[in-house]
Amino acid sequence: MKNIRTRAALKDSIHRLEEQQEMEWVQLKEQVEGTRELLKPINLLQNTAAKLLAFRKVNAGALAMAAGGFLLKKIVGRMLLGKGSNGTSV
Repeated sequence: MKNIRTRAALKDSIHRLEEQQEMEWVQLKEQVEGTRELLKPINLLQNTAAKLLAFRKVNAGALAMAAGGFLLKKIVGRMLLGKGSNGTSV
């Protein structure tokens, strides 16, 4: 903050600080209201359910990718190496 040397500069600084304080107070009230909404039991349940569903979709996708990779490796291995299902050459 700059040095205040005159009464007018002091009043101006006080006015700006009061405006800043008012804006911060409004923001704080909005944050409190948003937090209160998030902590309502119904919202907690909805958010938890949504996260569980998303987690299950990600895990199912990862499992499918792993299975697909495994099958692709087996198919390509058989094609390139000419091995049968019991590991012997065809």
